[in-house]
Amino acid sequence: MIAIVGGGIAGACALHVLARAGFEVELYDDGDAVSGGASGVPVALLNPYRGKRALPSAEDLAGHERFLAALAELGAERAGWHAVGVLRIADSAERAAAWRELPGVRWIASEELTAVAALELRAPHGGFLFERGGFVETRALREALIAAARSRGAALRVGVRVHSLAYEADGVRLHTTQGERRARIAVSCTGAVSSPWAPRDDLRGVAGEVLCYSRAALGPAHVALAREPALVARCLLIRTPQEIHVGGAHGGDRAEAQDAAALLHAAGSALWPALAQLAPASSFRALRAATPSNQPRVRRVAERLWSVEGLAGRGYLRAFDLAEQLASALRRELGDRGRE
Repeated sequence: MIAIVGGGIAGACALHVLARAGFEVELYDDGDAVSGGASGVPVALLNPYRGKRALPSAEDLAGHERFLAALAELGAERAGWHAVGVLRIADSAERAAAWRELPGVRWIASEELTAVAALELRAPHGGFLFERGGFVETRALREALIAAARSRGAALRVGVRVHSLAYEADGVRLHTTQGERRARIAVSCTGAVSSPWAPRDDLRGVAGEVLCYSRAALGPAHVALAREPALVARCLLIRTPQEIHVGGAHGGDRAEAQDAAALLHAAGSALWPALAQLAPASSFRALRAATPSNQPRVRRVAERLWSVEGLAGRGYLRAFDLAEQLASALRRELGDRGRE
């Protein structure tokens, strides 16, 4: 049996992929990885055109396609997928000039942006539209992954905390709040939540904030349309039929010294002036973990312990790829024994 510790998106993806591959697998979820990490925010962007240069890597493009394939398998609507596209706004003439020739996207001149975005924006330099991008509702995705895994025999242990691990000749013993459990392999998917039994000294925390505004407060002139692209500028702006989400990342240390929510509200209002009249109805703060290279990874920590970590560098974009890498590694290590 494979024991996964951590029930966020990384853990849920691993549970789904391993169960589909025929492994006997259990997920231990005490709630910390979900409530305090990236899996606790309401929505997440799927966009491989990241960074200042917006040049997608081959790994990010492959991860994007793998994510879309997984959503189709789960049922896109059930998994909370919104294929609305992603519109990145250039913040300078120099950035616009560099982005105009990007492959795989469509350049949108400034005078066309309002029609494409379905918003009155402050965006004098134009932007590009990635048609195959969009966003996913985090809770719906996690529930769809876990339901699919359970339909293949996977077990979910909610509210169970793993205190420590003890290695044995033929596996690992987990000391939990509900007693001892044994597994052949343990997999840590705890995100930025540290665990003494899976040290990750080189990871750094990346804080993030999401402000949620009631769409109804804007009045009938702002009814939801069938396709409203997610917007990326100095902040992220995502619209659902009921809410408007404005998100951004900041350094963990600065979050204590600055009013991150006020800065984020100002950035959203600068992009879309109508937002200035609203006050957030709720907010979410999450701490994510990133590797030194900003590349997420699957790592063997000890002989019977693996870790899936560092998704802050790429978010959900690489979650399914990491789960597939983990499944391949466990096949090599365990063979048919992992299916017991």
